[in-house]
Amino acid sequence: MKPFFGYNETLEEESSDEELSFADEALVDIDVTAVELPYVGVEWIPPTSNDVKRLFSQAGLVYSDRRQSMLPGTLENLLFLQKNRALWNEATVDCAAAKNPKK
Repeated sequence: MKPFFGYNETLEEESSDEELSFADEALVDIDVTAVELPYVGVEWIPPTSNDVKRLFSQAGLVYSDRRQSMLPGTLENLLFLQKNRALWNEATVDCAAAKNPKK
């Protein structure tokens, strides 16, 4: 895997006597050089195809013909709870139900 590169911008003083427009001056003043960054960018996390296929398969099973009126948020919550089953149990559900009683 190739290392990620960032850009290091440095300003240089203009040495010419002729007047440039603001845009031309800005382009001349900025020296953009590639610098190797010591870390991997975390703006996005690359998914593995197996995880994505499994998620879409589960979504297809949950969002069946009889559940076409389900709101997208509800589908997202169900898939989240299925994927993160290790984070909750019956006691957690009982506690949440006690805090939010149905009206």
